Amino acid sequence: MENMKTGVASQIFSRSTVTVLAVSNGILNPIVRGTTFPASTLYDIISYHVLLDYFDIAKFKAITNGTSLSTTLYQTSGQANGKEGFLNVTIKGSTIELGRVDSSVFTATVVSEIYKSPYNISVVSISNILLPTGVGAPGPAPAPVNFTAILIQSKNYNTFLSLIKATGVDALLMKHDTPPGLTVFAPDDGAFKKLPAGALGQLTSTEQVALLEFHCLGSYYSTQELGALSSPQMTLASGSGGGNFEYASISLNKAGTTVIDTGFNQVAVGPMLYSQEPLGLYGISTVLLPTDIFGLPPSGAPVPTPMMSPTPTPMMSPVPMPAPSSAPTPASLAPGPVASSPPAPPPPTATGPTAGENGAHGSVLVSARVLAAILLLSGAYLIYL
Repeated sequence: MENMKTGVASQIFSRSTVTVLAVSNGILNPIVRGTTFPASTLYDIISYHVLLDYFDIAKFKAITNGTSLSTTLYQTSGQANGKEGFLNVTIKGSTIELGRVDSSVFTATVVSEIYKSPYNISVVSISNILLPTGVGAPGPAPAPVNFTAILIQSKNYNTFLSLIKATGVDALLMKHDTPPGLTVFAPDDGAFKKLPAGALGQLTSTEQVALLEFHCLGSYYSTQELGALSSPQMTLASGSGGGNFEYASISLNKAGTTVIDTGFNQVAVGPMLYSQEPLGLYGISTVLLPTDIFGLPPSGAPVPTPMMSPTPTPMMSPVPMPAPSSAPTPASLAPGPVASSPPAPPPPTATGPTAGENGAHGSVLVSARVLAAILLLSGAYLIYL
């Protein structure tokens, strides 16, 4: 979830007790898609939907005197003045109303419980988005970025451009023209020439699409942000055919170059072709090879040439060839089967472990991906966490 852009998720899972106020897609989409917010404003808005206390519906309705001020994560950001980071919770009959402290108007109500694990984390759906005091209205959305035009102007990415058009991947990428955006690593024409003739033709149509989507991240990252990612990164292909399709890491090497480690090969990020939210477009000189298609390289050996032969063991040339400075040029490709789908996780239960089971002051037990699944299954809009 950390790649879901604002960093609110990491704050949630560093705390022992939180309540997440989730807004449905239908409410949030029209607000977000027609406007643009800087990352700092998105953080302020989403953090305003995280209460630093545990509330399920029963506890909301048990509030003393029917009204209370609850501290939100936004209050801890340093951006809130006075009590701007507090939320007014008021009970009127059977309705739980939510609003800003400085206003008598309540802009949202609690609709239902989505998940609860007393007394660590609760997720409840609310009827409307909450905007903290002082957070201005967004400006108009920028004109969509035509990344295909950028590739055409760059003149050295014709093969990649042809492939994404032929597979329909270009239409998918064009849908990522709003926050959190898109980061694309485009192999240049020379990268595809390193592959043996007909290599791509040996992949199924599904594998071809997955290979191209493997070159894309579902969020915008500047050059500086890419070098700081390090941990495994999901790609647009993640989940295809049940495979992970993740990068093992993206990190800076000793020379200060950003390097993508796919688990099969390591590829340096080359020229920045375009970098302005919501699109980051970077050239690379080697095709990124996912282990979900090509398998794992032999342990303790240099990154191997993927094989197209049906022989399970890569064929070695009798004449040793000097290794290039970058990932070795594939001599042939033997795409392995896409990993089978892992068993589905059990559905969230109505209640979770007690405080004693998790430790009275332990961090929130539910993992980032589990919470993402909970909110997505309930129709909640999570991309900005």
